[in-house]
Amino acid sequence: MSLINKNNYEAFLLDYMEQNLSADMVAELMLFFEQNPELKHELEDLDEIALPSEPIVFEGKNGLK
Repeated sequence: MSLINKNNYEAFLLDYMEQNLSADMVAELMLFFEQNPELKHELEDLDEIALPSEPIVFEGKNGLK
């Protein structure tokens, strides 16, 4: 029985993004998306997310309360 369902797949997707899933769990997540094509767009949308490679520095943080 699969651990991943429509009520909790987002948590697994987040772990996938952060590379916190084992290879078996990644395979189970991919199987879940194959079995639920109406949700597969969420996996595909991850390709559009890109974080900057340089560190983000906020110079005015001392002025914050």
